[in-house]
Amino acid sequence: DSGVGYCFSRCNSVSLNKICESLDIEPPDEAGITKHQFIDMCNFQADIIDDRGIVDAPKPKTKNTRIVIPYYDEKGELYKNRFRDSVDGYDGQKFSWNYSRDKKPIIPYNLNKWGHSAPNGVLVEGETDVIALEHAGITNSLGFAGASTFNYTAHKKLIENVKDLFVWYEKDKASREFLKKVSVAKPDARVLSHKEYKDPCEFWVKSPDTMKDWFKKAIESAPLITEIIENEHDEERLKLLQGPHVKEF
Repeated sequence: DSGVGYCFSRCNSVSLNKICESLDIEPPDEAGITKHQFIDMCNFQADIIDDRGIVDAPKPKTKNTRIVIPYYDEKGELYKNRFRDSVDGYDGQKFSWNYSRDKKPIIPYNLNKWGHSAPNGVLVEGETDVIALEHAGITNSLGFAGASTFNYTAHKKLIENVKDLFVWYEKDKASREFLKKVSVAKPDARVLSHKEYKDPCEFWVKSPDTMKDWFKKAIESAPLITEIIENEHDEERLKLLQGPHVKEF
């Protein structure tokens, strides 16, 4: 046990599966994740998860299970799959893409349900936040698989005609960069953030009964995105126009 602990403490990028393989032992069951675990831990409804096509799948080179999260394009056709490999990154990674077989660029999650000219919409980081918002009655949302995947050139046209656009702020460095990028594309966007819950999914898990009412009040008083990042210099913001290789629309 001390050897494994030492390895984790010194080399935290090494996956648990590789450590178990080197020691010729079976990895623990918690190294994977099933659809039922996903539903339970996020307080989701099974019919909503089924409707989104989320299913169990074998995890390659292990005896564990992971879940497949389909990404659909604007026409509602399957575009790409993302994989939830574990509950919390216990075995070295939490999410993955199959880049060896699918080199297509990343698109936002929930694109097939997004209203380009809707009265309002919410941008968040990740699939679970989109699904949590749906449970709370907020259906027009886009989930970006990490703040770095928002790209001005590719995504401006998705959000510029939404009358009232809101961006969820997770109060960390990556989320702040997300705000900066969105502010270039949509300067009149507004910011949502909760003092206790980092993201909509955590909000839904811990306080589902208050989430709907909180959103109604928060939307009325949400500050402008430019107010949150008002100290940024123009030249710094211009650098955010180009991001990673993502699909243009």
